[in-house]
Amino acid sequence: MNGSLTNRKIVSVRSLTQTELDHLDWERQTFNEVVGVELDDGTLLIPAQDFEGNGPGALFQLAGNKIYVHTIARKGPAA
Repeated sequence: MNGSLTNRKIVSVRSLTQTELDHLDWERQTFNEVVGVELDDGTLLIPAQDFEGNGPGALFQLAGNKIYVHTIARKGPAA
């Protein structure tokens, strides 16, 4: 993994594991899981609330003149 996103393919969109959250020093969110976009080389793209990585953020998609916000809803009590 060299940091380049050129020619990478998305293989999954998933919730971050507790180990990944711990590595980022983030807490599990109350209402939504923290979403990650996993690429074919193992890279995980994670939206953050700011450039310093002070916490998780929402993943926005701009498609033409429409904006979509992607989250993963929690399916039960927080762990």
